[in-house]
Amino acid sequence: MSEHGCASDSIAYGALISGLCKESKLDVARSFYDAMLDKGLAPCEVTRLTIAYEYCKKDESSTAIVLLDRLDKKLWIRTVNTLIRKLCSERKVDLAASFFHKLYDKDQNVDRVTLAGFMTACYDSNKYALVSDLSERISKGIGPATEEMAPERNGKDDRVADVASEAPKKQKTVKIHIK
Repeated sequence: MSEHGCASDSIAYGALISGLCKESKLDVARSFYDAMLDKGLAPCEVTRLTIAYEYCKKDESSTAIVLLDRLDKKLWIRTVNTLIRKLCSERKVDLAASFFHKLYDKDQNVDRVTLAGFMTACYDSNKYALVSDLSERISKGIGPATEEMAPERNGKDDRVADVASEAPKKQKTVKIHIK
């Protein structure tokens, strides 16, 4: 890039990646994304989300996951939360569910906006089983998000969401700690 008079910083890379994604040149965009990370530059959230979402639109979510897995945990979580919300807003709940499960595997402190958006998209799309599966997974004690394992908190910062299982025979309520 510097031979063309451009500074090789995250802003220049982000602009290139965004333009290439807009033109559906994902392989070239990916090479710039990889080069950016190899140089130790952190892509902004728009760049991370743009390239991951474009791969998801082309039914290549596994490639999106590979791209995002190169990020540190904090950036990965932030990007996947936003990606789930974007997919839910477009009623792509099955794809959002796969990312939600990966998110939950990595961090049991589920973002309340992401959880609410995911559950709403599932209900609106008549995908009740996805909510039921998630609620069941949480209630079985995978991670510290279960009622028995959750530490007691008091005060203004106590942000715990109740999630009701939509299982047809039993109604369960579990608490999920939300950041």
